[in-house]
Amino acid sequence: MQPKTFIDVSSHNGEISVDDYRALAQGVGGVVVKLTEDTWYNNPKAPSQVRNAQIAGLQVSTYHFSRYTTEEEARAEARFYIQAAQKLNLPKSTVMVNDFEDSKMLYNINRNTQAWVNEMRKHGYNNLMF
Repeated sequence: MQPKTFIDVSSHNGEISVDDYRALAQGVGGVVVKLTEDTWYNNPKAPSQVRNAQIAGLQVSTYHFSRYTTEEEARAEARFYIQAAQKLNLPKSTVMVNDFEDSKMLYNINRNTQAWVNEMRKHGYNNLMF
C-alpha cells in the first residue's frame, strides 16, 4: 500500500539518522529520495538516506530531477537514473518519480517524457510517477 504522506529528501538534507527517520515515521509513511539529476549528478547522501529510511520501516521511493529537452536526452537520463537505483539494490517495484520543473523542458515535453517512460519500462521499471 502506498503511503498517503511522504517527505522529499535530497543531499540538501544531509545525513538523516535511523532515529530521525523513526521520529518522522510517526507522521509520514514514506520518503522519496533524490537519486540523480540530468546525466551528471548522483546524490552522495542517497545510500545512507535510503538505508536509514528502510531500517526505520519507511517506504522508500526515489526521484530523478530531469532536464532533458530531446528524446535521446530523456532516454539517457532514464538510463543514468536506473544505474543509480541498481547501485543501491532497489527493487524494480520501487516507485520511481520523474521530477520535471525546468521551463526549458516544455517544448515537446509529452514526446520526450514518453521516451523517458519507455526507457524505464524497457528496463523493467513500471512503478512510475511523473
